Amino acid sequence: MIRRFRNRKLSKDNQRDLAIMLKAICIDDGDAEVGESIIRNMEGGKMDEVAIEVASFMAHKTAERFADMVNGRRFSDIMQMVGGIQEADPVEAVRMLQMSFFSHGMTAEAEDLEILDICAGIDSDIHEYFIDSFMQEEDIDWFAVECWVDEHNVELAERFS
Repeated sequence: MIRRFRNRKLSKDNQRDLAIMLKAICIDDGDAEVGESIIRNMEGGKMDEVAIEVASFMAHKTAERFADMVNGRRFSDIMQMVGGIQEADPVEAVRMLQMSFFSHGMTAEAEDLEILDICAGIDSDIHEYFIDSFMQEEDIDWFAVECWVDEHNVELAERFS
């Protein structure tokens, strides 16, 4: 993967916004240590690490939230959602996740993903990193594998019919 730009400096306002959003997300979810570590790295000027840490943290939180959101839903609906996320451009995939959260009344969870837009000012590929990390989370990976198996079975059925 070629980075278009990395380790850019964020303005003080953007750094402040990033810290405020991160603290709010971590306080709500009880992950204060992670938030403090990321903020220390930001204050130390380790912006590449900050972007990656935020994306990793948000991928994990978003996977948990997604699993909560789809709990009790029809399996085929969940598979359709995960398949759409897999196939989409990374920025579009994040927007799809946001829309899913909004449509299920999970406004705070949708708005929390806006932190990735700030991190894109540090690393332009942060959405791609986030989606890769999100898809590798245990709950999501299982659905992704099921999507792949279903697609493969359809292809086999078409080939032999």
